[in-house]
Amino acid sequence: KITIENLYRYAGVPFKLYIIDNNSNQETKDYLKKLESEKNNLKIFWQKENIGAAGARIIGLQNSVNKFVAFLDNDLIIMPGYFEHLLETIKIDEKVAGVQSKVIFPNSRIQINRPDYLLEEKNIIFFFFVKNKKFYDKSSFERVECKWIGIGATLWRRSVFEKANFDLDMRSNYEDNDLSYRVSKSGYLLYNSPDSLALHVSAQFDIVAMKDSDYVDGRFKTEKMRESAKRFFNKHNLIFFFEHKAGFAKYLGF
Repeated sequence: KITIENLYRYAGVPFKLYIIDNNSNQETKDYLKKLESEKNNLKIFWQKENIGAAGARIIGLQNSVNKFVAFLDNDLIIMPGYFEHLLETIKIDEKVAGVQSKVIFPNSRIQINRPDYLLEEKNIIFFFFVKNKKFYDKSSFERVECKWIGIGATLWRRSVFEKANFDLDMRSNYEDNDLSYRVSKSGYLLYNSPDSLALHVSAQFDIVAMKDSDYVDGRFKTEKMRESAKRFFNKHNLIFFFEHKAGFAKYLGF
């Protein structure tokens, strides 16, 4: 709810909002129906089952018509100037396909700012650069080219998705890593926009969410993560790691 309220409060630019409801509970459905009746720039797409993040984003893309499309996950809260700074960055070059905002946790620490990856022979290690620093740390305000960007708090050129789209076989995990890798390999540029701020009310800060078994399974079930990592290897012939090689492999049970 607060994600949507802040979007309308701070967007700062004209927009059309598409919400993909992945078979949420009745309370959420009732709230969204009421909201749709009140907003003339809002359309909701109701799903009978959870089709995953990739599937939901594809539905949004299929129905969008504007030059730029933004993705905003439902646990992210934008700050004033968010879209203005993203638009400023994506317009610096026609080759810029997508732009990553600075994502911070409720404790004011940075989660995402300048994502990157390393290639080590057959290994690819994705990581978040400038992480865990305070969001106002001077080193976090440099605008740089990135090798990959997340999806949950980003802005993209819609035309890019005519050549590269989300992989439905990576339903809930690492679809952003896969897409970014393919986009950057195709000659497009990806950038960060450090003045665009989004607050991530991550599950680790939400006791209620962590008690919801359906939510936890959907976001953190290792079986799904393993399948996505295998899918990445089969497509790119690269062994997928996230941030810590040994720890990541152990966590997924490889």
